[in-house]
Amino acid sequence: MNPLASSGAGAQAREPAAGVAQDLATARAANVSQLRYDLALAIPQLPSSPVTGTTVLHFQLADASKPLVIDFDADSAPQATVVANGRRVVTCAVNGQLVIPAAPLRRGANRVRID
Repeated sequence: MNPLASSGAGAQAREPAAGVAQDLATARAANVSQLRYDLALAIPQLPSSPVTGTTVLHFQLADASKPLVIDFDADSAPQATVVANGRRVVTCAVNGQLVIPAAPLRRGANRVRID
């Protein structure tokens, strides 16, 4: 499922390029505010072992009609589970970005958990 397929126009609706493009950063800054991260990480003793953990994002959205693109290297965490506002969601990993579909997002306060 491609959450970008029916999302309409706008910088966050297109497939994100590698890195953080200026138009994506500008659109996100206009749409996302009061961003806060809660991190719980397990750092292994062996440097060759992966770091595991949970990231919880708390933020306000001005417009929840389009998918939200966040910086997240999903290629290194292919089994990650994403829950947005209490709903498990299917995400799309594109060029070092994680695309959260619009359906579970809402205008105002949002919470996204990545395990």
